[in-house]
Amino acid sequence: MVPQELIDELNAKPIADVFSRYGHSIGTDGTYACPFHGDKVPSMQIKENTFFCHTCFAGSADHDTIKSPSAISAVMGLGNYSFPQAVDEMCSWYGITPPQSHNKKPVKLDPFLDGILIAEERFHQNLLSDHGKISYLLARGITLHEIETWRLGLGDSKEKRYAYLNDRIVFPLKDERGRLVSFTGRLALTSDELKGLQQDFRSRGERPPPKYLDRVKNFIKNDYLFGIDRATIAIRSTKEAYITEGWTDVISLHRAGVHQSVSSMGLGLSERQLDMLRSSGAKRLVLIRDGDEAGMKAMLRDIKRAQAKGFDVSVVLLDQGMDADDACRLLEYDPFRLYNYFLERTYPAHVYPVEAAIRQSQGDVDHYLSLYTSARIRQAEAVRLAIDGIEDPNLRIISKEHADHRLNAERGTYSWLQQPIHQLTNNQTT
Repeated sequence: MVPQELIDELNAKPIADVFSRYGHSIGTDGTYACPFHGDKVPSMQIKENTFFCHTCFAGSADHDTIKSPSAISAVMGLGNYSFPQAVDEMCSWYGITPPQSHNKKPVKLDPFLDGILIAEERFHQNLLSDHGKISYLLARGITLHEIETWRLGLGDSKEKRYAYLNDRIVFPLKDERGRLVSFTGRLALTSDELKGLQQDFRSRGERPPPKYLDRVKNFIKNDYLFGIDRATIAIRSTKEAYITEGWTDVISLHRAGVHQSVSSMGLGLSERQLDMLRSSGAKRLVLIRDGDEAGMKAMLRDIKRAQAKGFDVSVVLLDQGMDADDACRLLEYDPFRLYNYFLERTYPAHVYPVEAAIRQSQGDVDHYLSLYTSARIRQAEAVRLAIDGIEDPNLRIISKEHADHRLNAERGTYSWLQQPIHQLTNNQTT
């Protein structure tokens, strides 16, 4: 139980300071855009260390989550914390000793989390001792510094609870407060090796192992964002967050200086993840999914959910078959080149569906253009042979002029008839 004296002490802290810690600046008149809904016009007012939104009614009994306009309730809403968690958070801010309850029954630890830090260190040492796995990561562009920074590891089968990580590259997953909550294991295979393994399993009628494997029991992956613990400071500073699909996408983007990057770990954005981003101070989301059809469809769902939460949304439409990690490696992690690469491929959310529709249908267009080009080349050759078969030079000239007239819409002058066939082909394809 939290003593009333401590509650009063924390609630006496300036609410303006609480909001500023989550990246929300307050106007000189005490009003600003409400962080609890998509507020375009400043609707939130702070007065006598209480707050109230005149649009969504945050701070009143009519609001879904923020009913008590106090400093602690502001932390609960902005940080998605329970009351005890909000108290602990504020105590850490202001150097106050948090309350210790001696009446609570001891909480039974989740067996998976019991000793998880010890397991993380063991996995990390496993990786540092395996030169083959180190070489694999180096070939993927992950440096020794990043292996250390992100505490990457190599799983083993010493404990049953972590056996699913055996011989996989381990990515520790932390929550927004930096607490280790789970692991993800990735097969240490190249794309070609992975395809070969999958084909081998399918040829035997067996289900191939997934590239990434997460803890399933009692763990909800889309309650978290990979990299959020490292990205929060940059998100609060820039008011934006880059959302990618994969783990290595985040590591590469951070290396290239895009420190406000996090990953949804292959899943669509959830309500919890969006709330977490808002609490981190993000007002604008830049979505970077893989440039394939599945990635584009997922992007449409993410846009809808993020806009419903009041975010300004932009989309980076990568080239077909590319992901953020590929882009970083292609541009040698150069921040300026990467910025320009993204800028050229960034679309507002309202334009993206049109661009996605064009991109998804472009394959058919290219296919039929190719067929058309081939047919025109064959036509040109047939016309050339027909003209070459005319013996009278004067009649041959008249025939060339006729051909030019008939095909003028496509060719311009009849000089195209005099080009070698391989040159005509090159002109078509370029």
